[in-house]
Amino acid sequence: MRKELLFGFSIMALVVLLTIVLMPWGNIQSGHIGLLMLSLVVVAIMLGFPTAFTLMGMGMIFTFFAYSFQNPDLALQNTLSLMVQR
Repeated sequence: MRKELLFGFSIMALVVLLTIVLMPWGNIQSGHIGLLMLSLVVVAIMLGFPTAFTLMGMGMIFTFFAYSFQNPDLALQNTLSLMVQR
């Protein structure tokens, strides 16, 4: 493997590892969700996924994640109605 690829993959692995280690999984608040989303967006874009699809997909995933904390029964309905602005 070329040195630049090894360096890039090691930096991405470090970002994911630090996110997993430093995230307080027992007490997640909205600020923690934002930092988790930022780190995953950076890693996904660095892996080569298209930026538009990455931002759209992460937005939908984390919207559902945030709504499921409030009311798990209405999380899917609220997420989809927010994405289509009904």
